[in-house]
Amino acid sequence: MKLNLLVVVMSFFYFKCFAQVQGCRDPLASNYNAAATISDCSCTYNTASITASSKYLIPTSPANLEETSGLILIGNKIYTHNDSGGDAAIYELDTITGSGAIIRTINITNATNVDWEDITQNDTHLFIGDFGNNVDGARMNLIIYKIAKSELAVSNNIIAEIINFTYSNQTQPPTAVAANTTNFDCEAMIATNDSIYLFTKQWTALQTSLYKMPVVAGSYVASLKSTWAANTLVTGATLTKNKNAVVLTAYNKTGGEQIILLYGFTQNNFLDCTKRNLTLNEGSITNFHQIEAITNIDDKQFFISNEKSVITYPIIGAITTTAKLRKIDLTSFLQPWYTVLPIRFTNFTALRNNKFVNIFFSIEAAAANTKYEIQTSTNGIDFFSIKEIYGNGNNFNYEIMLQSNNNFFRIVAIADEQKSHFSNIVKVLADKNVFNIFPNPVKDKLYLSTVGFGSKPLCLKIFNAEGKFVLDNKKNNIGGFISVMQLAAGVYTVVVNDGIKEYSEKFVKE
Repeated sequence: MKLNLLVVVMSFFYFKCFAQVQGCRDPLASNYNAAATISDCSCTYNTASITASSKYLIPTSPANLEETSGLILIGNKIYTHNDSGGDAAIYELDTITGSGAIIRTINITNATNVDWEDITQNDTHLFIGDFGNNVDGARMNLIIYKIAKSELAVSNNIIAEIINFTYSNQTQPPTAVAANTTNFDCEAMIATNDSIYLFTKQWTALQTSLYKMPVVAGSYVASLKSTWAANTLVTGATLTKNKNAVVLTAYNKTGGEQIILLYGFTQNNFLDCTKRNLTLNEGSITNFHQIEAITNIDDKQFFISNEKSVITYPIIGAITTTAKLRKIDLTSFLQPWYTVLPIRFTNFTALRNNKFVNIFFSIEAAAANTKYEIQTSTNGIDFFSIKEIYGNGNNFNYEIMLQSNNNFFRIVAIADEQKSHFSNIVKVLADKNVFNIFPNPVKDKLYLSTVGFGSKPLCLKIFNAEGKFVLDNKKNNIGGFISVMQLAAGVYTVVVNDGIKEYSEKFVKE
């Protein structure tokens, strides 16, 4: 049985070669290269600043929020929390009347606020980071609390799931250092549907390191992905809704505040990308705001917050800045980048099916006149187009006849007949038993490829993240799909047994 809506592509289609040009793709950069098809993170910029508009004073009653340290926006509701020593609670602020008052308190009943530093969210959960570590850098109880959004909507007293972690490059047990000198402090976090990413605040090195761990409750060693010499102290992070930019907040030891834009990354390598540092203009050096948190309103506008601070200046004396929630508009900086963004391939799978390969790919927000080309190669270097596709939509299925024993495939999207955007490269072996699933993440139908297993029936089972059996089905040795619509959002493992060996793949249910 072949999947529905498949088109057979024969080998007599025309051949056409494509070259990729690397360079800076941001039109606002001083070294912008209009011919570039791939961003190489080389963009350089003139200095620029932005000004935040006042929104609300953070309330000090009924709960003291002078040390507000994290922000998220869910619908039109803003949630925040205090940092070290505060209650184990998050607070919903009034964004309707303009008062900014606390209208709801949600208690995390199994948590302690040792040093809560950030809050973030993915499609189904929010995450609270108790990972502040500036006292001596030697905490052994770094925790992220995980809360289902569905529970947040109906209860003011919640039991959170718990994620414990250590850093992969920190000696265990950690060695204590002087206050505000550690490179293993953290105040910034973002989450996708399968992973949590931390941006550290390195007091001595003035760098930030990116760490990754699963979103599933458990104990982990957070893996170091990359480090960037930021020359500032990173205090907050948010991922835009279109997943095309990360915005960081930061301040330096001399009192300056920054908004840092990260874009042009691939495969969530958020620090391997174009970076732009914007100065937050406060009008006067004595008007310093200790910026602590950020959340996105949309893809170009954001809320930021600062905690109360008291700073003593020579001659002037002590200056007190109250805790505030403010708004920044980054449209002029982000919109030009969005207009030249490479089309995002959210999924690309090439699966063998006897003498054919089933091609499945999904894209985000392509222009209506986008053309796609399926390209093939026998060595993974020299690619040739074998099919042109014109069409709207986000999901595409095609069937390609195998050309040789080794087959490499990629998709090229051409948005305006000038700029080409490339998917990753997938290799398909002509003689290999394979078990694959797609799309991943999945909303309703999980397609299965079980090629090379003979005629014996296969036993298929699905387990949730806790290892509990949740679904099974009997499949023949043909591709097809299984409905997972009834499963709750989360991470699952599908296991296929042919009576001799088990094959497993993880997937995310949206």
